[in-house]
Amino acid sequence: MSCSQAFKAQRCETEADLKAVSQAADYLGRPAPRKWIAGRVVSLLSHYFVSQQDETLAAAVAEDWCAMLADYPAWAIANACRWWMSRENPRKHCKPLPGDIQDRAHIEMEPVRAARITIARGVALPKPQPAARPEITEEERARRAAVVASLGLKRIGGEA
Repeated sequence: MSCSQAFKAQRCETEADLKAVSQAADYLGRPAPRKWIAGRVVSLLSHYFVSQQDETLAAAVAEDWCAMLADYPAWAIANACRWWMSRENPRKHCKPLPGDIQDRAHIEMEPVRAARITIARGVALPKPQPAARPEITEEERARRAAVVASLGLKRIGGEA
């Protein structure tokens, strides 16, 4: 199983696969440092008009952003910021709010959540093999033929 399969919530086939997926999910799910979040937010907002603010207000705004994004890894926040400014976002001309980037970071994390579902499911059990059909003996074949003949089936438009 590849990690891409695991990140689509499919089951792992071996303990080694499960361990690899678990390590990848842990690594990809590590929250970004607050200082990094603050820097990324300043970078994002520099593309939009920001009115003059005193230091106290700017610190409070930065705290709001950091609190909203504290649970997300740097890659998810960066992808969310890039998406916000991209042509894919119909609201790209509007300055984002913390919740806008949080919503998109949540979407970016879907593969990691799928991997965690895979981890919770554990290793896939082997598929059960259908029971082998017993060999039909000549006596059984003759008995079945006699049962069919005794039903007296007639063909349409003719005799049996």
